[in-house]
This record gives sequence, structure tokens and C-alpha cells, in this order.
Amino acid sequence: MNTTVKQLSKITLADLAIQPFLEVNSAADSFYNTSGKIKTGFAVAINAEKLVTCYQDPAYKQLISTSTVAFADGIPVVWLMSRKGKAGKRIPGCELWESLMQKAGVHQSFVYLLGASERVNALTQIKLQQQYHVNIVGAHSGYFDDNGLIIEQITKSRAQIVCVAMGSPKQEKFIAECREKYPNTLYIGVGGSYDVFVDEVKRAPRWMQRIHLEWLFRLVVQPTRISRQLRLLQFIGLFIRGKF
Repeated sequence: MNTTVKQLSKITLADLAIQPFLEVNSAADSFYNTSGKIKTGFAVAINAEKLVTCYQDPAYKQLISTSTVAFADGIPVVWLMSRKGKAGKRIPGCELWESLMQKAGVHQSFVYLLGASERVNALTQIKLQQQYHVNIVGAHSGYFDDNGLIIEQITKSRAQIVCVAMGSPKQEKFIAECREKYPNTLYIGVGGSYDVFVDEVKRAPRWMQRIHLEWLFRLVVQPTRISRQLRLLQFIGLFIRGKF
């Protein structure tokens, strides 16, 4: 299968190189070369919260800057791109991950699933195998004390795609450490994607997604996210000050 994808040129936001995409499937296609082999690297979703964290925490910014593909998973980021004359759409991380898993099933890429609870991780494995015939070569929940042991398991699995669902910044820190020992694979931080995939967490109705109110739905069903949503106000303040 030829998966040639014509990519848009990258754009720099807050000193981070963002790769714009026009739709989810083309973003997923971009992780494979023309011969159907996975490209090694590190993919990370960028939203307003992460831009604020990068501004406030230089160490985290340095961590994110090591990514090979940073994509816009947030309307504020898409808006910033458009202000700089760059076309691009929001690429929801959970949708990109599922599209990538579908392609992994087609190519029979070796996949390692890390993160979420033991129950959600197990349900995710079952559904991926049943729905997309994904070749899962290893898995572990997001609850462990010994990074070295997990990295050893990933290395022995010969995984070509390592999905890490542990939330930010934990997942990015783990990926950075794992890449030092096992660099020749594709790492992707996927946050709560497993929970969404197995319906443990509901996404906003389609109409709310279309008008970019998914953040409001998530706040209503998870009020504890209020501290994270306040980052939007910080983002606006930093934008007014010309930081983005």
C-alpha cells in the first residue's frame, strides 16, 4: 500500500515546530513511509495548556522540542496557525491514535500499549485486536514503580509503535527516557485515548465537537479539570502580551 502523504510545511509557535495537517487520516498516514514501514520518532499533541506549560517550564519545553511530530490538538493552536497564514485543522489525539491503530493493523506493525488502568488497558487490547487486528506485542498499565523494567519489556517486544497513555508531563518524560534506550520506534503520547476508545470516558456530542465546545463538556462531566481549564485564561493573557 502506498501511503505517500504531501505534508504542509511546519510552523513555529512559541519556539516549537508544529506540523499542520488537514485531516486525521493524512496525519496517521504520515507516520508510514511509501513502503509501509513505520517512521521512528516521537509524536506529541499540542494544545493551549501545553503551550502555557512550555512558556512557564523551560525543562518541559525542551522535552517537547525533542518531538519529531508536534500536531495541533486544540482550537487555540489552530487559531494561532491561521493568524500566521498557515492552513491546518485540529487533530484530536484520540482520533489520530485510533486511525494509527487501524493502519497498524493493516501493516501488522508491532504495537506496545502502555498506560491507563489494568482493566482499561486489557479492554483496549481486546477491542484493538477484534476491531482492527492490531498485532500487540506487549502491554502494561500506567501504574508501575520501575521505569527500567518497563523499558526492558518494550525493548524485548521489538515494538515498532509504543503508545503511552499516562497524561502530561508524565508520558513525555517516560518517552524521553525510553527513547534513550530504545530509539528505533515510533512513540506517541495518547493521554486518555484508551479510556475514550473503550467508552470508559465519553466524548462530547458531535454537535459540541463541531462548534469547538468539547472542552466545556469535559469540564461539566469532570469538574476537577477546572484547574487545567484555567490555563486557557493564562494562554489568552500570554497571547495579549505577545508571547505566542
